[in-house]
Amino acid sequence: MITIRAYAKLNLYLQITGSRVDGYHDLDMIMQSIDLHDTLRLSRAGDIQLTCSHPEVPLGESNIAHKAARRFFRETGIAGGVHADIQKRIPMAAGLGGGSADGAAMLRGLNCLYGYPLSERRLLALAAGIGADVPFSLTGGCRRAQGIGERLTSLRNQLPGVYLLLKPEGGVSTKDAYQTYDARLAPEPYAMEECMRALETGDLAAFSRHTFNSLQHPAASLCPEIAALLRFLQNTAPASFLTGSGSTCVGLFSSQEEAEAARRCAPACAFSYIAKNEDCGLRLS
Repeated sequence: MITIRAYAKLNLYLQITGSRVDGYHDLDMIMQSIDLHDTLRLSRAGDIQLTCSHPEVPLGESNIAHKAARRFFRETGIAGGVHADIQKRIPMAAGLGGGSADGAAMLRGLNCLYGYPLSERRLLALAAGIGADVPFSLTGGCRRAQGIGERLTSLRNQLPGVYLLLKPEGGVSTKDAYQTYDARLAPEPYAMEECMRALETGDLAAFSRHTFNSLQHPAASLCPEIAALLRFLQNTAPASFLTGSGSTCVGLFSSQEEAEAARRCAPACAFSYIAKNEDCGLRLS
């Protein structure tokens, strides 16, 4: 048996740059892994079996970890299986990449469990066919992700402080957020270079000006609580943003103490967490 931690991610910047004929969108993102994580325990089995601590997580073929396992065995030709027990800490429909992190953990864990039949390059190629955030979740850290998330470039995140995560009761499905975005057809700014420069120089004020998420307005229209949480964070944090397709709103604070004080005053929400940067997407233990 092996145990692997699958870390959540934040989108410090998310720009939709185009639509594709395969139904995906071209993206330009800055992604950062954080210390909030799920834990997967994997052991060899005759077929693919999933159990999960969260009763609402689907365990069949719609589960990204299940899909990753199926792809792994098909790619390697190994006649085996896995029993995976998933301890969920990353909330669902939150824009934190929990499903993608679990899928990446499944790939990395199976590769270890079965003697490393796939190279890092083949793992990343396999991940790109499973979901847009899965390649990043294999590597973690801070990276620019382009295309459908498969083109990764390492970045240095020098911003000081910690993140306060506030998730409202409502969730936002990725599919609904993108469909709502497609219906808007509104022009958007493009400030990727400025945002990267702010990260690499640790300029929190500049980051606050240039962080951006194409899905913020669509997500807020689907989940009105998002707007209220973002207003609170805009009035209390040096920088604030929505991660992914939502519904988690994030405030970047200069210190743990400031984040704790804001957390005590925050509007009621389903989930809150004070997070720090994590340098990898997965960790075997």
